[in-house]
Amino acid sequence: MHNFEMVDVKDIRQLILDLRVLHAAQFNKNFPLTGPSAMPMEKVEEIALEALIGITKNQFDKARARLKTSGSKFMPSFSEFREWCIGESWMSADEAWSRACKFTKDKN
Repeated sequence: MHNFEMVDVKDIRQLILDLRVLHAAQFNKNFPLTGPSAMPMEKVEEIALEALIGITKNQFDKARARLKTSGSKFMPSFSEFREWCIGESWMSADEAWSRACKFTKDKN
């Protein structure tokens, strides 16, 4: 059975929290909470929701897992995160290594 539940505000808030923890400096640079360019968190949530219209919970969860395990030094934009949700499934270095090891073990 497929899960076609769509992404909601709760999911968006979790994504924003992940980004704030994993990429704090970049997140704060892009979405400052204070100063002349301050952006209210409600506006950040609105931008993220708009970028992820039509994304299912299942797609979102897979992309979020990639975010948390990629080890990337750069924060994806919301549009890049959307591509992770719907685009080709790119493997991390660990995933690629694991597949290569399994492939070499398979004598068939």
